[in-house]
Amino acid sequence: MPETVATARQWSLIRSWLADLKKIPALDLVWLEGSLADGRGSPYSDIDIRFAIADEKFEQLWQKPLRKANAESNPFTARGPVDLLAGLGEYLLLETTFVRALTSDGLLVEAGAIPTSQADEQELYEWEILFSRFPLGAPSFRKAPILPPHEVWPEKEPLTPGSVWQRAKFLLLMMLHTPAVFHNGELHSVLTALDLARSDLLKLMWRRAGLSFGKRAKHMSEIFPESWLSALDNTYPADPTVLPTLAAPLLRIYALQAEHLRELSTAAGGGFPVEWFERQFAWLTRELDNILGSTNANTKPRTVTKTGR
Repeated sequence: MPETVATARQWSLIRSWLADLKKIPALDLVWLEGSLADGRGSPYSDIDIRFAIADEKFEQLWQKPLRKANAESNPFTARGPVDLLAGLGEYLLLETTFVRALTSDGLLVEAGAIPTSQADEQELYEWEILFSRFPLGAPSFRKAPILPPHEVWPEKEPLTPGSVWQRAKFLLLMMLHTPAVFHNGELHSVLTALDLARSDLLKLMWRRAGLSFGKRAKHMSEIFPESWLSALDNTYPADPTVLPTLAAPLLRIYALQAEHLRELSTAAGGGFPVEWFERQFAWLTRELDNILGSTNANTKPRTVTKTGR
């Protein structure tokens, strides 16, 4: 087993859990996928575990309990496929279309299952068999080709002029409301505007990368160009308690949102009104200068470079 010092906590749970799983006659195969399967795991790795269940027991042990959990009115009492999960001890189901469970020790377990008859059809990136009732040498898992992240977790929303326009409207409205929060001198309102704008910027980055939002968020350096991350670095204020210094980071965020929207608009065949953005951006810059006066002398945004891949 590819256990390391860093993953001792996960493997301690896996070993004790396996002792219970082996008592289930209909459970033919248990294996790991993901970073724990090939020794890349960290102290914070999820446990990605899979089960092959005898075909005649698959409905009873897996599908029916998941349907029941999904229909449960009180999510805190949903147990899911309890026969398979009992070895976890106390757990809370965070997802019931498949199993995503939080253990009392703070570990995340993601489990999936297939009927045993489908085991030989599996194409996986990596695996570690933990328990098997199969004959020696079986099942014959196949190594899946390594695909880029956007093919593994693609964004499912079609990229159209309409979808780009929906995102562009949010940007224009944010810019329209920005002078008011600075005029009112509401520090926390300005910080909220920064948070909202940066959140939308991140969504645009994921969308432009072709990835479903949030996927591989623990490995952003692997999914985004260095230039994108460097530009993101420049959107954080040096001192978030000084209101006048927050104007420049906010303007930088708006400029980056526009850059990503331009590229998405080009790919979609339209949807981003560049002239309207540029007009609004120039107006906003003037308004912030007027509101903040000389205290804003050093807060004008740096020129935003192209964020192309």
